[in-house]
Amino acid sequence: WSFEQKKLTDNEYELIAKASIEDGWYLYSQFLNIPESEIGPEETYFEFTLPEGVEKIGKTVETGNKKTIDDKVFGFPLTKFTKEAIFTQKVKTTSSEAVISGFLEFMTCDDTRCLPPTDIDFSYDLSKGSFAYSEDKGKTSTPPANGEYDLSGTPVDYVFNEKMASSKCEETTEEAPKEENKSSLLIFLLGFGGGLLALLTPCVFPMIPLTVSYFTKTGEDKAKGLRDAITYGLSIIGIYLVLGLVITGIFGADALNLLSTNAWFNIFFGVLFIVFAFSFFGYFEITLPSSWSTKSDAAASKGGLVGIFFMAFTLALVSFSCTGPIIGTLLVETAKGSATTILGRIPLEPLMGMLGFSTALALPFTLFAAFPSWLNSLPKSGGWMNSVKVTLGFIEIALALKFFSVADLTMGWKFLPYELFLAVWILCAIGLVLYYAGILKFPHDSKVTKFGVGRIVMIGLFLLTTVYLLLGFRVNKASGTFDTPLLLSGLAPPAGHSYIHPMKCPLGLECYKDFAQALEVAKKKNKPIFIDFTGHG
Repeated sequence: WSFEQKKLTDNEYELIAKASIEDGWYLYSQFLNIPESEIGPEETYFEFTLPEGVEKIGKTVETGNKKTIDDKVFGFPLTKFTKEAIFTQKVKTTSSEAVISGFLEFMTCDDTRCLPPTDIDFSYDLSKGSFAYSEDKGKTSTPPANGEYDLSGTPVDYVFNEKMASSKCEETTEEAPKEENKSSLLIFLLGFGGGLLALLTPCVFPMIPLTVSYFTKTGEDKAKGLRDAITYGLSIIGIYLVLGLVITGIFGADALNLLSTNAWFNIFFGVLFIVFAFSFFGYFEITLPSSWSTKSDAAASKGGLVGIFFMAFTLALVSFSCTGPIIGTLLVETAKGSATTILGRIPLEPLMGMLGFSTALALPFTLFAAFPSWLNSLPKSGGWMNSVKVTLGFIEIALALKFFSVADLTMGWKFLPYELFLAVWILCAIGLVLYYAGILKFPHDSKVTKFGVGRIVMIGLFLLTTVYLLLGFRVNKASGTFDTPLLLSGLAPPAGHSYIHPMKCPLGLECYKDFAQALEVAKKKNKPIFIDFTGHG
């Protein structure tokens, strides 16, 4: 940019701003007819601060290499300059000593990218000459006096690095920050916890003494029995890892990421978890075709390493009605946000979860085979195992609401506001209190004859959970909406997603969901914009 002025008469002047434009780049006109449905570039804009006795004559006139053509960046016709642009503003003044200051804002693009809008401060001293003040001090004609142009108080103050902008990313020496993910160890431990839960279900727990007694009775010696038991345990781990590989390999890491915030898939998963819940309650069983387990059992009877493998495979099949919902929950939760992959496609996190799950499942079979006397210390099968399944059923309902909530937030339906979400979680907690108190019953429950320590502890635990969840209905006076309990943050919908105390923006901030609208308001108020890139899921 260069600036000059011409005296036309004793009291009229032309204030001229010239832009010299590099080859391949464009400067946009002051007058762009951008369709309402489109987002376009910033128009070139001039703001003049006129002292007393000075007034503008007409608008700022633009001349130079100007044409209206289809813009390759924005995809519709725009008026822009190449090579050179000249902007002229006529003024009328009563004093030849007047100083006219101001700033211009402009934006440049080539056919593939745009540089950020840039401000240039200028000043026309009608008695001495003109100059521009910008971050590029080398292009100023006359430097301003100290303190005359202080950028520290302006809404936007930045230094644009032209060299870095035009360089390729791979040329930088700094390593790009890596996306933080749940640690593999944490996911392994979560899977391990899921495996321990599966062990306590009636589909798996009774199999431990039956299977272990097979190894201890049929083995020729203790060493062979131990080897066979280890083979059995490793087979269980291998089967579940292959299952994880197949499921995640078919969908891939990116697909699971995209599905995790897709409304319809979240609704599908929510319905699936409700089905899991009613299966755990005992209203029906989710089973695989009986022919599968029959054939697997026949292969297991042949003995040897192949027979042991098929024994493990039979366990996986017959226990599916209890382990399937836990595995489904594990795979869905660990695959969301998965970034680390094997062979560029298979997410690592679900595999770590399956490794943890299968390790917990295989461990007791191997240990009890090695130390058969430990079997005597195992609690007897009974009604407590059904209690584990029912508890998991209530947890599945609570988790289902998270999937429904993501769909609700993404689509903007508001069928599951904060109050309803919290109310259903509270009902689940109360349901568990009533269940362990023997008031609420399900198809496979036996009659409660006495209250043991475990039952009393569970009643106390879920009473505390109920009280904690009820705290979520407190209203925060500062924000004007509900106070989300810390442990529900990120699980429940935002507190402002409410019917009773709706709040458009967090913490009472002034915010806009439309960038063009926000930009317009920011210009009018002369304030900067803070952009929060986020997602509903």
